[in-house]
Amino acid sequence: MTKSQRWSAASTAAVALNAMLFLMVAYLISRASVPAPPELVSVKLLVLEAPPPPEPPPPLPPKPKPPLVKKMEPRPVLDQPPLPDIEKLLEPLPEPKTIGLDEDKEPEPEPPPLPSQPPEPEYIPGHKLTRLPAFVRKEEPVYPEKERFTGREARVVVELFLDTEGKINSIRIVESGGEAFDEAVKNALNESIFAPGYMGQRPVAVRVQIPFLFKLR
Repeated sequence: MTKSQRWSAASTAAVALNAMLFLMVAYLISRASVPAPPELVSVKLLVLEAPPPPEPPPPLPPKPKPPLVKKMEPRPVLDQPPLPDIEKLLEPLPEPKTIGLDEDKEPEPEPPPLPSQPPEPEYIPGHKLTRLPAFVRKEEPVYPEKERFTGREARVVVELFLDTEGKINSIRIVESGGEAFDEAVKNALNESIFAPGYMGQRPVAVRVQIPFLFKLR
């Protein structure tokens, strides 16, 4: 085959191929332009029932009746008594009369005054006595149990005021050892008996000091 023949065959094949492509494109365009038939959609109608009517609201409570107001009848005005005469009220009252008393009777004498208490005796200190008071019966103080348990010791000094018979008039704490020790000494002295002190041959009221020692052995 010559060169011109090959060229003619190639041209014929190219034309034929182009014609086939053109026909295919035309066919596709014609297919695309034809609308597709619509699809059928089934529709089912639902019958809805009407909702029931709402319940009626509860009846309102009855309004309270207004309270009855009792009409008060006016009270009759009483006649007031007239005011007393002030001048008569200011008149002086008559003097009271004594009934059943004898005006000539002399008044009773006033009762005699009560006898005054004897004066406090003069207590002679011990260093001026010719004979000191002495124990006729001596009661020893009881050691307080609480102080004994704690191991406490003490010293108490008291001043006694004795009358002419040796009786205790009063007790004064000069040196305290504590409330428990002081009470123990007072109780022992009140149970004791004393002979009086003397100045010469005469018993006198005296004041003397006595020490007491509380020691644990």
